[in-house]
Amino acid sequence: MASATPSWLRTLSRTSGTVARRGAATRRATLQRRISAAAHWSLPTSSPGATAPPSRVRFSTTVTSEKRVTAESPASAESAGDACLAAARNSTANASPLEDIRARECAMLMLREAETRTFRLNDSFVDGYDPVLSGRAPPFGFNGLGELVYLRTYARVIPGEDGQPRREMWHETVRRVVEGCFSMQWRHSEGVAGLGFDHERAGEEAEQMFDDIFHMRFLPPGRGLWAMGTALTEERGLFAALNNCAFVSTAELGANPRGLADPFCFLMDASMLGVGVGFDCRGAGSARVVVPRPAESGGEGERVFVIEDSREGWVQSMRVLLEAYLHPLNARTHDEQGLALAVEPVFDYSLVRPAGAPIRGFGGKSQGPEPLQELHMALREALQHAAVSSSTAVSEVKQEGALLQPRTIVDIMNMIGRCVVAGNVRRTAEIAFGHLASSKEGAEDETPEFLQLKDYERFPDRAPYGWASNNSVYASVGHADYAQPSLAENIALNGEPGFAWPDNMVRYGRLRMAGQHDAPEATLVAADGFCNGSVAGETAAADEVGGNPCLEQTLESYELCCLVECFPNQHLLAAGEDETEARAAFMRTLRSALLYAKSVSLGPLHWAPSNRVLLKNRRIGVSMSGIQQFVANAGGDGNGLGLEVLRQWCEEGYAELRATDNELAERFTVRPSIKLTSVKPSGTVSLVSGATPGLHWPEAAHYMRRVRMASDDELLPPLVEAGYHCEPAVGDEKRTTVVTVPVTVLSEQEEAAAAAGAAGTAAGTVAGGTG
Repeated sequence: MASATPSWLRTLSRTSGTVARRGAATRRATLQRRISAAAHWSLPTSSPGATAPPSRVRFSTTVTSEKRVTAESPASAESAGDACLAAARNSTANASPLEDIRARECAMLMLREAETRTFRLNDSFVDGYDPVLSGRAPPFGFNGLGELVYLRTYARVIPGEDGQPRREMWHETVRRVVEGCFSMQWRHSEGVAGLGFDHERAGEEAEQMFDDIFHMRFLPPGRGLWAMGTALTEERGLFAALNNCAFVSTAELGANPRGLADPFCFLMDASMLGVGVGFDCRGAGSARVVVPRPAESGGEGERVFVIEDSREGWVQSMRVLLEAYLHPLNARTHDEQGLALAVEPVFDYSLVRPAGAPIRGFGGKSQGPEPLQELHMALREALQHAAVSSSTAVSEVKQEGALLQPRTIVDIMNMIGRCVVAGNVRRTAEIAFGHLASSKEGAEDETPEFLQLKDYERFPDRAPYGWASNNSVYASVGHADYAQPSLAENIALNGEPGFAWPDNMVRYGRLRMAGQHDAPEATLVAADGFCNGSVAGETAAADEVGGNPCLEQTLESYELCCLVECFPNQHLLAAGEDETEARAAFMRTLRSALLYAKSVSLGPLHWAPSNRVLLKNRRIGVSMSGIQQFVANAGGDGNGLGLEVLRQWCEEGYAELRATDNELAERFTVRPSIKLTSVKPSGTVSLVSGATPGLHWPEAAHYMRRVRMASDDELLPPLVEAGYHCEPAVGDEKRTTVVTVPVTVLSEQEEAAAAAGAAGTAAGTVAGGTG
């Protein structure tokens, strides 16, 4: 819900606007130079001094009708360059030397874009959304909170017109994202599949996607808003950074062909790219923890590992450390004298950039080597403790080590998570899956340790990092004793563990309730007829799947997924009383959102196991947020009218998505997606747009929201000056500050509808109880 901008943000916007207005004339002049040069790129052969263009070089340049400037990949870069330069010379025959140089630069820029298949929107189209030039204001939500979250989380630092660094404005972020998305399509279509690329269709779809994202009818995942179209994807090809979530299994850890440490390294690598990762404890008992012998300084066998100043360097350092402690069950770990064969690695952190230095690829500022040093120290302590398990005799520890336990798996993963998010540069999430014994097998007297990992009275040493994951248990339908004291007590203590039912996860996708909407009485039926095999389309067995940190997506090991978020309430509000028009607009938005997510699935990943499952599943999650706002505005909840409208939109929307996915699968020559939809609980993306997250009901019309920020963020001083309450974050007082922001969630209309819905629900409950 868009609302008035607070004074501190207006001050910041005026500062950015001054810079933007200062450069507006420069941008217009640049655009005119581009148009002047482009107007001659048709390269007429009769023009003196111009050479004939090579095959497959086409520049569409009817500038007067505002058509897009597009370019096909040249058959010969050298000849294309000659042609472009010849055109530039011809267009500036009477120009000054400086104008001639600029025209050449423009020609070569367009050539490079064609060679690299870099898609570009027309400047004049984007300028129509520039708030300085057009007066359009982005519809940020929650009376300033949405814009604050956007500036903190997704606006990248770019060079300003005056040469000074500044944050992106919303229309610049949207442009970067859309151009990156369509560049991925172009490179796949021509460079990978050799299919050709329809520039005219792409231009129309890109402009529609730009308009949808700008007005927040749908939004890419936060990872996409941050990474799409940046050097991370455009130059380094790290397309994993565009995905929300992943899952990795530790099953048969000792037999993993990529090494015992690989699941842990996958989680760290993905987390450092902003991906939330789920993991299981199936690897417990499949490896041994052995304490390596200390390295003798300068002695034989000393291993000094110089850590590279990169994400890869950090991940590799953890692999080296873990492989010194973790060993296959049948591996020889000690020599004849009983000394461990593995040697404790020594790390050299001298190449890691200091705190405050910019991170060129991912963006943000470095926190220096301190978080990595803390991780190494914590891992050593945890693994040394695990190697001396209370259930293992001391004599056996020396020779054999101890079996890897579920707690140790969770500890390692949680410590990694704490390291990754240190300093608020990267954001990620984790979920840990344990196992719940069925009541048919009988429950042990002793409460499983996994269920108590967040009981910090029992495990006070876990308090500094135990928060890094949600903890859930796999349960069997109809067999788990949910009332057993250990479960009830721990859920009452901290809300965990949660429950996951793998059998249902692989059998069902969308469901219809029993006795409703053509479903039989007293049964759940699958509402999704798409599949070859099981009803939900899954090909993996129940004991091979997991999920993402919020568990709205089923995932196989090493699988990633992109979740895009649609806001049906935005369409309802925009259309007023015309629900039919709003529904048709929502269908258009769904097509645009699916095109974004499908484009992300075209990007190859840098993990071979992930590519295998990606090519097989192409899993996507088109989600919705602001659902309760929509229900309130579509007729309310108490009488069921709003819910019925929502159901109709969902049914029609799903059919539209399936049809669109089949069309895109044919266009890109890839498989249809195994799953297309989910409802994620959402996080900061819904805050940007002013929507209640996912299915969540607004707890209050007005409340105080707390936002974590890096303590050196330049957004903090204007917040302090404006009187917002700011305080150090508990547990990370040096690096993180918590800001309290007052929020208005519902409009007066939505607040009245919500109250009426709650009253209607209460009345229905009373009636049912007395009937």
